[in-house]
Amino acid sequence: MRKRELVHMHALLDRVGRFMRGRDDLEDAELETYSRLDVAPAAVFRSKGAHEAAVTTLSEALAEAVGETVDREDEDGGRRDGARSDDRPSAVAEGGERTESTAAERNQVDARSD
Repeated sequence: MRKRELVHMHALLDRVGRFMRGRDDLEDAELETYSRLDVAPAAVFRSKGAHEAAVTTLSEALAEAVGETVDREDEDGGRRDGARSDDRPSAVAEGGERTESTAAERNQVDARSD
């Protein structure tokens, strides 16, 4: 891989890391080894080898964090927020009783609003 491509990959992985930190799927402690390398994606003056080490270290940390997130989601029934995947939003019928809406009903409502 060329240095330009490696720097681009480094920048993309950095964005994924920021996204995961924003979702609380990744903690700073999990990136300690990467941080110690002190190679930022924008540091284009650094050597190809430095970026290669950073990409490898960062991708390993992200892969480990994703694996942990998937394990947590499996324990929660497949949903990040702990809700079961078969939960559906409910609507209130005219008489005040709650009814469950199906995906087809929601799509019809969405189509009418367009």
